[in-house]
Amino acid sequence: MKPIRLSLLVVLLMLTFRVSASSMIDLVMLEFFEKNIPAVVFNQADIPWDYGTYSIKVTKNGKSSLKGAKTLIKAELPVKVNLKARVLQNIGFAKINVNCTANFVTRGLVELKPDRRKMYKQASARVNIPVPEVYMDCDGIKFPVSNTLRKLIADNKPKWEEKITDEYRKLWVN
Repeated sequence: MKPIRLSLLVVLLMLTFRVSASSMIDLVMLEFFEKNIPAVVFNQADIPWDYGTYSIKVTKNGKSSLKGAKTLIKAELPVKVNLKARVLQNIGFAKINVNCTANFVTRGLVELKPDRRKMYKQASARVNIPVPEVYMDCDGIKFPVSNTLRKLIADNKPKWEEKITDEYRKLWVN
């Protein structure tokens, strides 16, 4: 038996006499969610952009929460986003290299909707990561980057949703 399935079985057995069935399922799903979301959720480095290069790192920032219903599972994941950039500018004959940073926290939401027609063995996923007003600090000069971050999320969202649905489907294999 695979280690994660064995640990889930142990959790189920320990909790059988302590909680109701729906609470037990919520606990198991939360445990699965916590174990399958890595500490570093997203990481890209040295990505070219109009002004130089940037790097972005998204990490877990606390404990997840899970709310289950008959037709929808909602998982919230608190994350911290660290954004670093190097702005390269030509001024006359000189090149200026400015280091920039931006940091913020938010709560990402994953909604998983199991498909009843497929005996709940398949699901659709929707990811929502709200971006507050974020300003990049470049040696004291600040400029907004919220729209750039929203576009980055929109560009990657289909891949993330597909990966989540694939992981859910794998639960039912074997």
